[in-house]
Amino acid sequence: MVMVSQELFNEAIRLEDDGQPQQALAVWRELAISSATRNVFIRLGGCAKDLGLTDEAESAFKSALEIDDRSALALVMLGSLAMHSGHYEAAEGYLKSACAVEESASSFTLLGVALDSLGKTLEAEEAYRRAIRLDSDYEEAYYNLGVLLRDDRPAEAQALFGKALDLDPQYALAHRELGWVLYGRGAHDQETEDHLRKAVELEPDDSWSHLYLGSYLWGNDVESSVAEFEAARKLQPTWTAPLWSLGNIHEFVLEDFDSAQAFFEQALRLDPEDTVTLTNFGRLCKKRGQLDLAKGYLGRALLLDPEYKKARALLDDIASESAV
Repeated sequence: MVMVSQELFNEAIRLEDDGQPQQALAVWRELAISSATRNVFIRLGGCAKDLGLTDEAESAFKSALEIDDRSALALVMLGSLAMHSGHYEAAEGYLKSACAVEESASSFTLLGVALDSLGKTLEAEEAYRRAIRLDSDYEEAYYNLGVLLRDDRPAEAQALFGKALDLDPQYALAHRELGWVLYGRGAHDQETEDHLRKAVELEPDDSWSHLYLGSYLWGNDVESSVAEFEAARKLQPTWTAPLWSLGNIHEFVLEDFDSAQAFFEQALRLDPEDTVTLTNFGRLCKKRGQLDLAKGYLGRALLLDPEYKKARALLDDIASESAV
């Protein structure tokens, strides 16, 4: 019986290695009945996860934990599944337990992502720094820490993205974020453009890379900028950012207000509560002298986000101009 189980185990691994996950899954399921060990459930869960069968994967990893409640791998995989489904508090719990069982750079980095998603930025920063202390060559920890710090500490974020690229020069997301943070710090030079173009080259299906490159090109190559925004829009048809970016460039650079309005309207059809689109559309209406419409869009933006300074400033401008 032991030999039969071992042979099936080896066969399932071979099928996975040969690119036959469906067939491998059938063998793992058979083993889960005939030889229900922790490793079998972990392998079953991993195979099911790769096939997008998240419920079955979660059940398998939980079965592994019932056999061994200190299985760091099962805890990490459950944390990863919870994050994927947006259950960040559950993910935090699983990942903290995993890190308590076995400290690793990858586990602390995943924990940092979960904590950041919950708004626990200080804890997330410590998790990433713990990952770096455990493995100073783990590029994902540098990248994720850079993402965490890019708005408030851009100089440090720049150094972190640079370190990630030193470790992996083909790290597309690090190229993207380094190019964007350089652009945000006023560097409109060849290095900035090179990083953004490299990101698009390495991951042409990443819509953010196209959006960033389009924003960078806005000032000196309008046609290419529009092309990048259109590429982002094609990759993510339900995302409003490419549409309001196209609206902005038609408003400010091409001075085609009708086309700008059409893009803003398309964005609002996709998401009527997008504060950026509402604010941009309100600004355009103000520019066109449609003050009641402008106040309506800007007012809706502020109802959704009372702290949105751009909408507040535009409304204050309208009030000041009306008082004159």
